Amino acid sequence: QLVSHFASDKLGWMAIGFGSKMRSSSMVITWPNSDGTITISQREATKHGMPRIVANPNDIAILVPQNTILSSNSTAIAFTYPLPNASQNAVPMIWAYSTQKPPSGAIDAKIARQDEMGTVTMDLTQPVNDLSVATDATTTVIGTSTQTIIPLPTRVASNVTSGKDTPLTDAEKTIRTHGILMTVGFLLCLPLGVFIARFSRTVSFLKDKWFTAHWFVQFVVSGPIIVAGWFIGYDYVGDDHFQDTHTVGY
Repeated sequence: QLVSHFASDKLGWMAIGFGSKMRSSSMVITWPNSDGTITISQREATKHGMPRIVANPNDIAILVPQNTILSSNSTAIAFTYPLPNASQNAVPMIWAYSTQKPPSGAIDAKIARQDEMGTVTMDLTQPVNDLSVATDATTTVIGTSTQTIIPLPTRVASNVTSGKDTPLTDAEKTIRTHGILMTVGFLLCLPLGVFIARFSRTVSFLKDKWFTAHWFVQFVVSGPIIVAGWFIGYDYVGDDHFQDTHTVGY
């Protein structure tokens, strides 16, 4: 069960995925509609972009109406979903939510970019509580299926480890490396080359060497750093990310 502290008319959508990163994780995205119905959309992302609908998923998420609560101060949507690997003691999961509602209740409706996202690890070795109250974060195992209550975005269960307390995932390390390289290249190295061109020509013993120093910093130092950062970012998001002039860079 997913629980949000947004009222049903303020919540856009919320989701969980089974895996440690967005790419290739089986996702269950759900949202309340204005007519009181609930949409459960099963999707998967091949790259860093809007997840695409899975037409015939191997595992099917089924709404549990008796544990679904739409109120003026919170939203709780419950569904059953088979545990991806029943032999695991810990299941890595991702979560996300948005306050922008999809344009319709169709399972393939376009969803807005998430407002917040994170990771959790569900520890199946810990005792679980009864799933009779949808206010605290609990996990209930029924046969080979699991129902998980995850309050989004700030509270997690005692048997769920917050992503803030866990090491960075490979995806997060990739994003961090991309950010560091682009920051060093654009905000440190390139400005340094500009300052060399601007000020060293007025220094007597550098005025004949400023251009060599300028192009060396701009091309030999900055160039490889920026290119490496760009390729790391491109490899992470893939072609699906570049769908408009903003993301392409025009």
